Amino acid sequence: MILINLNYMKWVDRMDKSKPRLLWVCSHLVLRYEEIPLLIEAGAEVIPSLGKERYHIEFDSQYDNETDGMYPDWRSHCSLPANIVDKIRTIDLEHPTPEEADFMNSWIDAIYIASFPRLAEGVLQWFQGVVIYRVFGDTETYTNISITNGVDLNTFGDADNYVWSPILKCLNEHEDDRIAKRTFYLPAFVSKSRLPFEWAGEGSERTISTQISYIHKSPFYEEKYEIFKKAFHHLDYIVLGRNDKKSPLCHDNKILGNVDFTTLMQTLCNTRIFCYGGALIPTHLHFTPIEALAVNVPVLFAETSGFARELLENGLHANQLKELGMCKDYYNMAEKAAEYLDDFSVLVQLQEAQQQHLLPVFSRDRALSSAEEFIKGLRDRLGSRRSILPYNEVYSLEPGSPIKKQSMTSSLEMPALMGEYRIWSGSNFHGSTGSKIYNPRLQTDVRQARTGIDAPGLLIDENIYLMPQGVYEFTFSFHFEQPYSEPAGEIIIGSWNPDYVELLNIRLLPALPGLNIYKGIVEINESLITAWKKLRVTFSGHVNTDFVNLRVIYKSDRM
Repeated sequence: MILINLNYMKWVDRMDKSKPRLLWVCSHLVLRYEEIPLLIEAGAEVIPSLGKERYHIEFDSQYDNETDGMYPDWRSHCSLPANIVDKIRTIDLEHPTPEEADFMNSWIDAIYIASFPRLAEGVLQWFQGVVIYRVFGDTETYTNISITNGVDLNTFGDADNYVWSPILKCLNEHEDDRIAKRTFYLPAFVSKSRLPFEWAGEGSERTISTQISYIHKSPFYEEKYEIFKKAFHHLDYIVLGRNDKKSPLCHDNKILGNVDFTTLMQTLCNTRIFCYGGALIPTHLHFTPIEALAVNVPVLFAETSGFARELLENGLHANQLKELGMCKDYYNMAEKAAEYLDDFSVLVQLQEAQQQHLLPVFSRDRALSSAEEFIKGLRDRLGSRRSILPYNEVYSLEPGSPIKKQSMTSSLEMPALMGEYRIWSGSNFHGSTGSKIYNPRLQTDVRQARTGIDAPGLLIDENIYLMPQGVYEFTFSFHFEQPYSEPAGEIIIGSWNPDYVELLNIRLLPALPGLNIYKGIVEINESLITAWKKLRVTFSGHVNTDFVNLRVIYKSDRM
């Protein structure tokens, strides 16, 4: 029996039912943050898979936490109710039952599978929609990886619903024609909204940074680190990346170890130069050099890296790249780094040239154009298939199904269900000092106060009324242009019932260049549910302050 939830029906009627639905299966946190919103903007509905042990998420304890800042908003763009979505996300794609396979074929139009050839082979044997095999490059060709894993390449070759999707243009080389066919090239890119950070410039430390991950468990990357150490032994450096500090191989104090994203980016921005070799092969690329470009850190890079190869594939020439930071090897790179380290005129000149010539190759707009073209073709292909499948059937939400929202709103309507959260842009808030302004570096509207222009006072002064009883986590994001040793201000939440009670007080200290995150817990008891409450953020007048956003999560209904 099919039950109809009328409220849900009204919402679904507003959704574009011709949008392809795509299940996104990948273990990469940054890729998920970047690609899911891109594919949604390109015209698809996207459902991310749940993290599973086989997908290697050892450093991502919050991978399935939809309230985490690195989890993209996808539910508000999905026309399926929670019980249907939850079932889709828990089906074992390698070994679905016949009923589960029918269920997936009824509700999903395409499955995006990253890097796992055996999984792609298995899904092609039962899935009727399009299978997108998304590849990021490895030390071997995917043809060899597939054969080593016992994959029959004829499964790919014989399938008319299979698409090969490389992140680098050169990944089509040296692959069997059965696996590299119907290419959907989706280039690497970064979103500035994820990177509200900025190179410290002359305030940076006299050190260079690099990125080498998995030194603790990969002989391949352990060897790459040894090569780097020999070349850079005379320079101060720090190694970024996912490395386990508990391992004897990572006890070197120059290896930062696995840290949260904000710490990683602040460390990068406080170094003088980013030196990138990656895997020292043209068929793999990390996001870190692109992120470094996006936050204006000068970059030196090896000509054997995937970064250099992708630039060459997109129209830049070798001689031009040598002027833009390309080096023959790590020894040549270390020589240039030593030469540039104290010459800020050269570093700024390099940075500006890289912004002009290199960063556009990795632009989001370029990737979006490619995605829009692909999704349009996918929509056209699925037109006839949609007509014979029950896409207009609407199942009722099961009692107690979780509802998670990520809504930008102008009113301080607090979340009221367990696990639900709200995000408000800083530009939606009001106060007695500062103003709403577009910050081109952050590429978003913020509430901004400037020293010498805006008087010290209340940057934020907002009323909060109804808050259900329970525990709330408030997360405030601020951006500061320069370091400051004194508090940049205070965050204060209080209530009158009838006497004043302070519920939260956070001093904005330290104030570091780039994005600063401040978290606090607010507990609302029964007497405070309808009491008048105030959210205030003070501006000290001593440091330029951008209030970027506020996120509130309803953690528990128990005190």
